[in-house]
Amino acid sequence: MLLQILFFLILGGNAQASTASFDIISVSAIGANNSGGVILSTSAYIQSGSSLTLRGSTGYIVIASSLNASSFFGDGSHLTGAIPLTATQTFSGSNAFTSSFTVQSVGRRISFSTGTDVDNLAIGDSGAISFYPELHNSSATTIPPASSTSQDCTVCIAGSTLTITTSGGNVEAVVTAYIQNTSGFASLNLLQDGNFVGNLSSQKSIRTDQNVFSNTVFKYLIIAPGAGAHSYCLSICKFGPAPGTTTLFNDSNNGNIFFVKELK
Repeated sequence: MLLQILFFLILGGNAQASTASFDIISVSAIGANNSGGVILSTSAYIQSGSSLTLRGSTGYIVIASSLNASSFFGDGSHLTGAIPLTATQTFSGSNAFTSSFTVQSVGRRISFSTGTDVDNLAIGDSGAISFYPELHNSSATTIPPASSTSQDCTVCIAGSTLTITTSGGNVEAVVTAYIQNTSGFASLNLLQDGNFVGNLSSQKSIRTDQNVFSNTVFKYLIIAPGAGAHSYCLSICKFGPAPGTTTLFNDSNNGNIFFVKELK
């Protein structure tokens, strides 16, 4: 009873003693503001296991500074304002974006996958997009123009090297090429990790011809090279003793594309 009277006097008569019931109250200063609310001029603590409940749809917690909490529960659909994610986030449930979705990776690779070793969609640091849902890994490049008079078929065409990290599956190489030679035979070769693959050799390439190569698609299946990073490149060379030049064209009419993919 003495505690209720003291609390009544401190509030200047704004509190109803009959409605105040406290097991423990410990404050250094308490008073009433102009709206009849309670002002605490010191920190307020709610003991572990206790809760603070606001009743009614018009009750709000207004915070002018920051709010720190170990976790949040309940309906978050009404949260407003941008929420920056400064650390690694894991979403365990489905997420739907009903508006535009922007990812700024500052030049870093972005990957979307359905497994830890599967890239279904990848955006490289150069902005190139690869999207092959049936493949583990895939990569493609446009082969720059090149020419050669050499019979050394193990020299990679500059700019034709692709590197992919496989998980142990077979690899398929796909090439479109437009090649012309002035004499003898022209050879278009495929190298894996700097060496011929499968039954290929300097005498047996993915294409050898005495005439002009058209933009035909050449495909070659490579038996699983083992899990890990592997590099692939193309080379052109002269086949046979006749002198001359082998030229790989690449212009608006004759685009050359080299593509390597790991099959499931």
